[in-house]
Amino acid sequence: MNAILLLVCLPLVLGALPFRIDSVRVSNNDESRASNRTRERKVTTSNVTTLLNQILEGYDRHLRPGFNDRRTTVFIDIFVRTMGPIADLTDTYSFNCYFRQTWKDSRLMFNGTSHRQLSLSMAMLDKIWKPDTVR
Repeated sequence: MNAILLLVCLPLVLGALPFRIDSVRVSNNDESRASNRTRERKVTTSNVTTLLNQILEGYDRHLRPGFNDRRTTVFIDIFVRTMGPIADLTDTYSFNCYFRQTWKDSRLMFNGTSHRQLSLSMAMLDKIWKPDTVR
């Protein structure tokens, strides 16, 4: 194959990763007991960094989700965008495609936000488990 373009999209994972957070609900124990109210504060970069550090604390990216209990189901989608000519002499061809894998990793779930999404960079992929379907 001359050229293959693979884009790994990770919208899936984690029952909650990649997520987008616009605000976080914070409950003060005294306030919640007295009036059962919550206050909202804007999520800053440091808040998101702190949240991600807490989620990844003790996380082992070398162990697949549920490795002791059950199998991990990985869904794969391939969308072929273009396919080039086939070279008869060498029996080769090229194509461009989108490649997406989705799975659930409950170790990456979290609570405490009014929104269930964070927009994350591709650098996060180096910190979490990924299926070995493509190297």
